[in-house]
Amino acid sequence: MLTNLYFVRHEHSTYSPDELGRPLSKESLAVERINHILEKENIDTVVSSPYKRAVQTVKGVAQGGNEMMMIEQGSLIFNLYES
Repeated sequence: MLTNLYFVRHEHSTYSPDELGRPLSKESLAVERINHILEKENIDTVVSSPYKRAVQTVKGVAQGGNEMMMIEQGSLIFNLYES
């Protein structure tokens, strides 16, 4: 069985002193591009950091089918979405 890993980095984010809660900026086009590119792939699991901008970037991919989105914080993994 072949396993593919896709690494995605968020695009531009709006500055905020709240590093964990800083969202993507309105100018960011990354989310649409990422969803378009990855919708053709058979993705089983999406893993993201707990930063809001990272979750915003991959949430559409995770909700696209039977995938599960997890937030990894240290050694803990939290289920954010299960379809």
